Amino acid sequence: MIQILTAVVRLLLRLRYRIRVRHLERIRERGTRGVLFLPTHPALIDPILLTTELMRDFQARPFADQDAIDLPGIRWFAARIRTFVVPSVARYGKDAFTGIEGALQESIQALRDGDNVILYPAGGTLRSRFEVVGGTSAVETILKALPDVRVVLVKTRGLWGSSFSLVYGREPDLKRILLRGLGQILASFVFFTPRRDVTLTFEEPAELPRSADRATLNAWLEAWYNDDAPPARYVPYTIWETGGPRDLPDPDWGGGRGSVEGVPAATRRIVETRLRELAGVTILQDSQTLAQDLGMDSLSRAELLAWVEAEFGFQQGTRIRCAPWPMSCWRPPERPWPAPRCGSTRPRPAGSRPSRRGGSPSRRTRRPWPKHSWPPRAGHRTPPPWLTRPAA
Repeated sequence: MIQILTAVVRLLLRLRYRIRVRHLERIRERGTRGVLFLPTHPALIDPILLTTELMRDFQARPFADQDAIDLPGIRWFAARIRTFVVPSVARYGKDAFTGIEGALQESIQALRDGDNVILYPAGGTLRSRFEVVGGTSAVETILKALPDVRVVLVKTRGLWGSSFSLVYGREPDLKRILLRGLGQILASFVFFTPRRDVTLTFEEPAELPRSADRATLNAWLEAWYNDDAPPARYVPYTIWETGGPRDLPDPDWGGGRGSVEGVPAATRRIVETRLRELAGVTILQDSQTLAQDLGMDSLSRAELLAWVEAEFGFQQGTRIRCAPWPMSCWRPPERPWPAPRCGSTRPRPAGSRPSRRGGSPSRRTRRPWPKHSWPPRAGHRTPPPWLTRPAA
């Protein structure tokens, strides 16, 4: 059943992707049991591509984010191939520790039993054209428990720039993208859909520094993954688009632009003391990053965020979404007028017009704000919370 379903999925994927697999036969000749696959993760779709390619000979069990696979069809398929489901540290913080550790230990036992495992060393999708393994500890943990395990590196090229990637600076909505992709394929008469070139390159390097420390091992993996890393590539989705394939710039995430000049000396001492305990270093500099320079993995960073939340009162994982100017400059009135209901005897806001029915408010009154004016007058309802910023 799984093999038939996998063949159908591979056929559907080839309506959009032109997939080329390199050197997989060399891996197959050396055996198909107890292999640890370490691929790059440029987009949300590449686990499906890789899993379907390896299903026939390796039946590899992948790691997957529990929220990313929380869709009816994908959830069923993930359960049938015995996926290692892990919670997201970015979303669940310190509460994700138990789930991640349990999945990691389960994968080690699976490798001992001869199963094949797909693990993403970076622990997440690409945020630029370059893979950043940083201070993640999953590969180091497995190699310490199984020093002689077969390790196969997988380099995925061609998906950075697709709608499943983070090239547009936001988290992709998997369900919406799949539904929209179905419509685009139908609009291109199915077999005429523009196809994206994707290459999967497999290699089992003998020079992998298995016994090295975490920083050396992760730096070696980054150098291998980022060799000849291509830029983001846009490929039209229908035959009706003009412009053809073209390169895209990497997104600007705006990180590392804060200033520490205004931080009180006492606060600096408290934070630096905690950083030294978690990272195991003695010298700290303002230009250092948690993952690359201090070697902190995702679990350590989540522990640091939880400590900051408890120590200073900053809630972990929250964001303030600000609309672009001039929306971000708007402040709600002190006493906003709600829209009156039909038959209401409450006085109408100044400037509003009665409706033709007499008792119900006019359409302009019911609208949150006038259609072609900004900012809204005090006589209209306040906009949704995500359009506002807290007053300074």
